[in-house]
Amino acid sequence: MRLTKKERWLFGFYGFFILFSLVTAQIVEDFVHAFMIWNLFLAFIPYLITKFWVKLQTKKGWLILSVMGFILFLPNTFYLVSDLIYLSQHFFMSDPEPYQILIYYDSFESWLALFHLFTSAMFGLSLGFLCLDELSRLIASYNKQWVMIGILISLLLSGLGIYIGRFFRDNSWDIFNLGQVITDLFEHLSLTMVGFIVFYALMIGALYGLYKIVLINEIEKARD
Repeated sequence: MRLTKKERWLFGFYGFFILFSLVTAQIVEDFVHAFMIWNLFLAFIPYLITKFWVKLQTKKGWLILSVMGFILFLPNTFYLVSDLIYLSQHFFMSDPEPYQILIYYDSFESWLALFHLFTSAMFGLSLGFLCLDELSRLIASYNKQWVMIGILISLLLSGLGIYIGRFFRDNSWDIFNLGQVITDLFEHLSLTMVGFIVFYALMIGALYGLYKIVLINEIEKARD
């Protein structure tokens, strides 16, 4: 399979990110930054799956299986945004008393952690948006009217997958232990869980919409 220029840039940036992660983990002295290498690798999987869809469109059974695999791994792209919670381990400003001046700290380790986790989140979002673009094309090849519904369902399922991964500590391949996953969901069913899933999906959807607006604007500029 021949790589496009865009894909060469993506893999090249992943190589840079590996180095960035190892350096950051060493300086900050927190292994979580090195673990981002694995998280971002998982985020690549749904995008790689989409590369086979054109060839699989004549093989319906394999195409359905690949779409199921895609849906299972898609949450890994947007999951990286939730890794920003690790910034809570760092201090960026003082906690002043009322009417006192707020003081910002110039700790290099803390700001490096922010730069690294933000880069990871943006890379994950970029891969996720590219995946949604490919999903849109696949659905449109059958019925354009179903594109928005397909995207909405995929976003809600991603929100659900991120909740499962963040709070149950399950992975995409834990689908093989589906009974336990369903049991955990029912045991933890609450407005908080529903709210997390819905608002995470809304956040991704809003950012994806902004991405599409910018993309369309750039295409129109190129035509002019």
